[in-house]
Amino acid sequence: TDTVLSERIDDLNATDAEMLTNITTLNNDVTSIASANADLSRRLTLLNVSDVELRMGAFDARLTSMNTTLSTMSQAVYALNATIESWRTFVPMPPKCVPPGGDKLRFDGTDWFCVCVDNWSGTTCETPPSPPPSPPPPSPPPP
Repeated sequence: TDTVLSERIDDLNATDAEMLTNITTLNNDVTSIASANADLSRRLTLLNVSDVELRMGAFDARLTSMNTTLSTMSQAVYALNATIESWRTFVPMPPKCVPPGGDKLRFDGTDWFCVCVDNWSGTTCETPPSPPPSPPPPSPPPP
């Protein structure tokens, strides 16, 4: 029985030593994992910063492109307005035909004019027709 107990104690001591080795290995693994976790967190932070920088760079590039496009379009509008103004010397702007006398606009190749209706007159057909002459006074009754 002492021998059996002694063998059992030896087995328990061997198991204990093996468990201590396993615990040491696990503790080393935990330390390695914690170190890797810290390294991954640092790298993730750097990637997030890089991602923000890349996005901001892309937004800045897009904004610069849009500002350039806006500037180009503004120059085109300015040029078109200048062209329209230069054409005004060649083709005058049409008058506004005033209702109810102004019917429509006509262009004869050089000038615009209003077409007036029902004896209306004026450059914009703003003058109403003249009233008809008054009837003659009644003649005196015969004697």
